[in-house]
Amino acid sequence: MKKGEKRLKLTLEKIDINYPNPQKSNLILASKTISDLLKGITDRLFTASEILKVYTKTAIQLHYKFNFITEILYDDACSQADLVDLHFNTNKTLIGSLHAVPIVLKDDIDIKGYDSSLGCRCGTFRPKYMDSTIITILKLQGAIPFIKTNVSFHLLMAESNNTVFGQSINPLYQYISTGGSSGGLASCLSSFGSTSLVGVGSDRVGGLRIPSQNCGLYSLKPTSLRFPSATINNRSLCWATLPAVLGPVAQNLKDLKIIFQTLINSNPEFIDPSVTPIKFDDTSYKNIQEKKLRIGYFSHDGFFRSTPPCSRAVAKVVTELRAAGHECVEISIPNFTDAILLLCQLLTINLSAGCTSLTDLQELDLSQPIIPIIMLLKAPRRVIGKFFEKILDDQTAAKIIRSIGLGPGFSGSKDASFTNKIFFWWWYALKWFFGLGDRKDTRDGIDILKLISEKEDYQKNFNEIWSENGDIDAIVCPVHALPPLPSTSFPYICSGASYSMLFSFLDYPVGIIPNVTHVTPDDRIEDTLSYVHGRDVDESSSVFQHDASTNVFPLRPKHVPSHILPEGVNLMHDDLESNNISGTYTTPPIPPLPQEFFSNQNPVGEEQEPNTNFSVKTSFNLLGILGIEEYNSALQSGVLNGVGVGVQVVCRRYQEEKVLGVMKVIEKLKGKS
Repeated sequence: MKKGEKRLKLTLEKIDINYPNPQKSNLILASKTISDLLKGITDRLFTASEILKVYTKTAIQLHYKFNFITEILYDDACSQADLVDLHFNTNKTLIGSLHAVPIVLKDDIDIKGYDSSLGCRCGTFRPKYMDSTIITILKLQGAIPFIKTNVSFHLLMAESNNTVFGQSINPLYQYISTGGSSGGLASCLSSFGSTSLVGVGSDRVGGLRIPSQNCGLYSLKPTSLRFPSATINNRSLCWATLPAVLGPVAQNLKDLKIIFQTLINSNPEFIDPSVTPIKFDDTSYKNIQEKKLRIGYFSHDGFFRSTPPCSRAVAKVVTELRAAGHECVEISIPNFTDAILLLCQLLTINLSAGCTSLTDLQELDLSQPIIPIIMLLKAPRRVIGKFFEKILDDQTAAKIIRSIGLGPGFSGSKDASFTNKIFFWWWYALKWFFGLGDRKDTRDGIDILKLISEKEDYQKNFNEIWSENGDIDAIVCPVHALPPLPSTSFPYICSGASYSMLFSFLDYPVGIIPNVTHVTPDDRIEDTLSYVHGRDVDESSSVFQHDASTNVFPLRPKHVPSHILPEGVNLMHDDLESNNISGTYTTPPIPPLPQEFFSNQNPVGEEQEPNTNFSVKTSFNLLGILGIEEYNSALQSGVLNGVGVGVQVVCRRYQEEKVLGVMKVIEKLKGKS
């Protein structure tokens, strides 16, 4: 028996001692919100210790099916639950707004005595020596952190798979990826169904938002420094220039607001002086819900045009807002390629950090899908950039490759594995052949200051969008250019994350509303080249109409790997194509979008100039083609039928209250439709 399985079994044996009776355990799980759970406490229907036992046992049972636990915190959680119960029995009051609330954590959040392995073998058996700020504040408010959850390898992929803990599975759509890097967290919350369970995860370029969409959850990525920090681990240069921001995730909007409001009102700046001391502005939260909103929206960021279901999600929100009397205007993103180039440079400032050097990896880690991308970062960028520019005519990809960091990253030491030695000599031969000479893994101080200055300049330029479009209150856009796809789709779909990456680069607060619409078989894209390059495609007809006679030419085998399927299921492409299995959700046919949505007409009938600022890519877009072909292949196989698609709600920096308020407005309209 593996060590992890043995620990889970021992924990279950401890839990079964004085486990609550079925009536009480069902009552605990029937609490749909935090408010319901707190009412049960005050009415003395159950205790914090009983809540912990029920949630921990349920989590372990679900883990055997969906594989999301990396650390079980039961012993320490029991101590916290006993303190919470003691306070309530002694003082007859709740210890805080999160009294006895079970909390699920992402693996990168440091807890004293436990690993933050980040899905890397080099990070295992290295317990942290102190709690991170967020853990301290959660405990002060009475919350009970009880498990840590799975992530992608070194938090580098929009996926939750690594060689330490394996693949996490999406409870809603078992053939679809959980997303990442907070996929284990999303899988856990989603598997519990409608309960009061909430979690905290991190987001740098979409690591919390993409899993929230994939697993049907609500989440909030705050402005950096408004929320406490997660870790004393993995502090590299790029963490300072493009920080990973902690944010809450929940199964309903009400709980999302409660946990965010509680944590920022807990004076986190007294524990972590880097936190900006701004209390929750309840007036702003209420006022934004009472006024006539002016919303900006877009479904094409100028880099990767979003697919039909993602565009339709935005269109549906816009249509509902207009019907309710709110004003919506289409906006275009200025110089988006510049933002992507800067973002890539900031992410690769230090290629020697953590496990980005292949000599830090064990041989099993080399099977991770991100490794070819790490190798690309270490390769002769000018040569590869020329290939993309001259041979493939992909100017954007060429610029990105030239802009990222570069370093040898290999070692020929006698302790290196045979595979790593091969990589080292491969790199050495390339350096000699192309005359590259020695290069540093880390940019110097002047380069870093220049990048930070350029980032601030772009943030200032983007800020003009808010006033140029009539002082808009919020922006609505897709979460990703593509809907949730199978785990095997990475890295074909990486470039589609540009929609979430943009607002991390801008450091804007972003909320996720899931399940605005669902994927249907009619969402297939017939002409990939025309769609990607924007060559006179009629979005209201050809893109949204399905022609069953057209073939798809996928770029990988049409099958779902057995390691992500439930036990006993062996699902091949032929089974899906014959409609033996067509997904877990069925929706009625969705009519084509109204033509006025695409013509950008004013809803009140005023004439408006056509949108001439729409950025159309004229050079070849290999990244876009890879993503669309992967999407078409998955759509034809049937695994995408009924998969939920959400939207992002974005406001200016430090306006998280407005984000939550606009989300509530949209959620109410969504319930009426």
